[in-house]
Amino acid sequence: MGRSRRHLSEFTMIEAEKAFLSDPKELRELIEGLLKAALMPMLECPDVHNYYKNQESKLKNLEHIEKLLSLKEFPTYTFQEALEICLNHAEKFETKPSASGLSREHELFLCDHVGGFPLFIVDWPSQLSPFYSRSNNSTFDGVDLLFPKVGELVGGSLRENKTDRLVKRMKDLNVPIESLQWYLDLRKYGSAPTGGFGLGFERLVQFVLDVHNIKDTLPFSRTPHSCLL
Repeated sequence: MGRSRRHLSEFTMIEAEKAFLSDPKELRELIEGLLKAALMPMLECPDVHNYYKNQESKLKNLEHIEKLLSLKEFPTYTFQEALEICLNHAEKFETKPSASGLSREHELFLCDHVGGFPLFIVDWPSQLSPFYSRSNNSTFDGVDLLFPKVGELVGGSLRENKTDRLVKRMKDLNVPIESLQWYLDLRKYGSAPTGGFGLGFERLVQFVLDVHNIKDTLPFSRTPHSCLL
């Protein structure tokens, strides 16, 4: 990690957790609302407009952000729907789409498929969901938000708050229970339903500034062997 244009050795993760959250749609609205609230003031920032003014080739990106913010809501696909779309265009990919997950090229294709806009992927299969995600019959209440040019920007889920279900899930996934007993105790002695997510800040900056290399979103280099002391 840290040597490709898509990865950093260190990155900033913005994390949020909300209590009494039990509806997947409410979690998506929270994520979308945060992003729109962060991006909207940017359109009124003189420095941002000067940045684009001095790089005319990127003006279309600013116009695209304006269209993005005008969307009533981001499109939403289930994992199965997204997989079927990719399978129907399998010849376009280097990596064949499969139930084992979506690669970055699949994520970017899906964004293009909806007009170059962000989209949510929901209802993830068991094998692709962390142990703490809440079960919803045969799938889990996880959500990924894909953004054009960067792929996955946000990952989150509703959290399982029932101890017995957590223990079963951990055993199914061979997660060591002993080292996470503290997490189980939080639920065992009373816990509200919660949901939360993590957002990759540098990926958001990369999208906004339309830069090819994510390392250009940092104020100074943090790549291996680039800053010897």
